[in-house]
Amino acid sequence: MEKYKKQTVPSGQHISGQAPAPQINDTTRKGDKQSVMAAAPRLRIDRQNITFSEADRLGKGGFGTVYKGLWKDQPVAIKVVNEEDRKLIPIHVLYDDVLKEVEPMLSLKHPYVITFLGICSHETYGPMIISELCEGGSLQSFLERTKGPLPANLRDKFARQICEGVQSFHNKNIVHRDLKPGNILVTKEEDIKITDFGLVIDLNRTASAQGGAGTRLYMAPEAFALNAENLTTKADIWALGIIILELHGVSLLVLFQQLIRLRQAPDIPDSVPLQAKEVIKKCSSLEPNDRPTAGQLLKVLTGTSTPPPKPVSPSAPASRPASPQPSNIKHADEYEVVEASFKAAKKGECAALTQMIKTHGVAILDKRNDHGDTPFLAAASRGQAGAMPLMYDAYGPSILKQTYKNGRTAMHWAAANGHVAAVNKLLEWDLTLLDACDKTGTTPFITARYHVDVLKALYAKGQDKQNMLTHQTNLRDTVLHDAVKASKGDSVAQLLEWGVEAGVNLLDIKGYEGKTPWDLASEKPGMRKVMEKYKQ
Repeated sequence: MEKYKKQTVPSGQHISGQAPAPQINDTTRKGDKQSVMAAAPRLRIDRQNITFSEADRLGKGGFGTVYKGLWKDQPVAIKVVNEEDRKLIPIHVLYDDVLKEVEPMLSLKHPYVITFLGICSHETYGPMIISELCEGGSLQSFLERTKGPLPANLRDKFARQICEGVQSFHNKNIVHRDLKPGNILVTKEEDIKITDFGLVIDLNRTASAQGGAGTRLYMAPEAFALNAENLTTKADIWALGIIILELHGVSLLVLFQQLIRLRQAPDIPDSVPLQAKEVIKKCSSLEPNDRPTAGQLLKVLTGTSTPPPKPVSPSAPASRPASPQPSNIKHADEYEVVEASFKAAKKGECAALTQMIKTHGVAILDKRNDHGDTPFLAAASRGQAGAMPLMYDAYGPSILKQTYKNGRTAMHWAAANGHVAAVNKLLEWDLTLLDACDKTGTTPFITARYHVDVLKALYAKGQDKQNMLTHQTNLRDTVLHDAVKASKGDSVAQLLEWGVEAGVNLLDIKGYEGKTPWDLASEKPGMRKVMEKYKQ
């Protein structure tokens, strides 16, 4: 959660134009969600005024998912903590962290920064962050679709708008600390909105600046050594320079060795215009105090200030990374190879995967990405039933033992995402995957609650059908509890039908907080209607 960080202000003071942060003391931290929410009543949005469906998912990050919803008939973005993380983190800690991070952002009203509207308390999803809706996707996906330098007018507009947005929160002493194209949205009108989809929660809760490889590519050299709380606005300026470099069509993968291994300023190709080159050089100063402010950069980009000219030696062309060594993945090459393997696995590109395994060996299938996935887990999550056998044959049956950091197997991911073909392939290889539990005690059958066709495939192969129906997670919930919470009427009806056949009264099993599936449907008339004929 520690990504947006307001710099220290002397006790008793607050930044001009910004309301004081809610006072969250030790008593509040130890209390329940009601006491935490009471610490900042002006942030609270009434649950009755919020509507959304899990089918309207806009995106999912490491720990949070964003949905499109309505607040008093106004389209909004709704951010919730992922289910597995809600089960692992005490509820008051979730509210505490959300309040501390969102409060400074409420004072930001700028056309190029996403507007945060408030927090909604939900009995199932916990704290939900409500913000302005932007449906155009991220700048990262925009650049990937473009595949090359942007048109000059659009590129320059994006650079100016990002600088203006950064300047707006720097003026309030707010440091973003994770500025990158993935945290910048593009509207349908092709305007910029700076945001942070990781805002929902950071489970690491560590003092040091953390992030995946995608984040590290934008991290200033001092961020690798400093406590995150000691980072200044100058760390954002470094990231800003790297983003501008990317806007000019420069792939960061070729700069990996400089940016990550050597932690040097990037070489700038001759194709980058002189004005932009000067901006990037200033942003990439190794000494933080030598970097300009966002406002100073904006003046250069808008032509209202002329930077002092610096000679560029024609005899010093941009250096290039060493050629990949086919049989030995090291340093800069490793990142590119691993990224390529995940891309191939996610897209089911069998020929590319075959070549990578042949060139780099099966060890490439042990590599983890920033989220903790392996290529095999990534393929299962996306239902790539063609690529999975290729990896299984190359690696052997032990590849089925690979798990995500929360203990989920390939079967969990294939089932959760509704991929019947991938589920059937995994069942063909190992039926014991049906009984695998992640760290929250959740089985693949429970993760399949959203997809009745997957439930049927798993149930058909189950040896102990009664146990499949009555298995309870660490929080005591069954698959029916979770199906009711998700408002999946078809899954609820099928599970209840199986319950009758197995001689089990699923409606009366007490789960989390002693609630039965029937209790959970008290405010869901549609669910109650499905359940009524099974209620004894």
